[in-house]
Amino acid sequence: ALATSRCMLVVPNRHSSIYTRLWCVYEAYLAYQWDKVIVSAKTPSRKGVMRALPPVLLCATVGGLCSLAWTDHRGGHLAILGMFIWYPLVVASMLCTIPWCWQACNCLGAAVTGCHFGAAVSLSFRLGEEWLIWQAKSAGSILLYFLLAEFDRVCYEVSMEEARELVNGYTGRSLDATCSSAADAAGIKVEI
Repeated sequence: ALATSRCMLVVPNRHSSIYTRLWCVYEAYLAYQWDKVIVSAKTPSRKGVMRALPPVLLCATVGGLCSLAWTDHRGGHLAILGMFIWYPLVVASMLCTIPWCWQACNCLGAAVTGCHFGAAVSLSFRLGEEWLIWQAKSAGSILLYFLLAEFDRVCYEVSMEEARELVNGYTGRSLDATCSSAADAAGIKVEI
């Protein structure tokens, strides 16, 4: 079946690495030798995303509501100040690979951007100034960035968990993999 297929699907489990099972190692070896596309099955991350996005959306909403409370005749300064805070948070979110720190950057960034967005929208309606409309649009774009960055963070965490599961029990040598049949194990190890 592998010889006639275009690709190979690897389905890992949480109990032991596929690299600890000799038949799995052998099939992966053959797929590689025959230039097959090797695809690893992944856990759907939709459930994790649905748990991760509400905190970011809540932070953005709280930031927006705070801006309405603080916006007065000096609100334009609040809108400009927001830019100087969320730019570094965007950079920190892009560079951070520690999940809790990355999430903190995304949530704080969403709160600051929500505040900036709320101030810019509120003032643009009252004052009708073009630069405030531009500020609201740019803040909306940055807010979208933080939402997508949070989605990316969750996908990263799922990938890291899958990588940990993939090497669970793996010694670093394919020849240490086991097989229930001694004759099969001897034949496979010779071929590999």
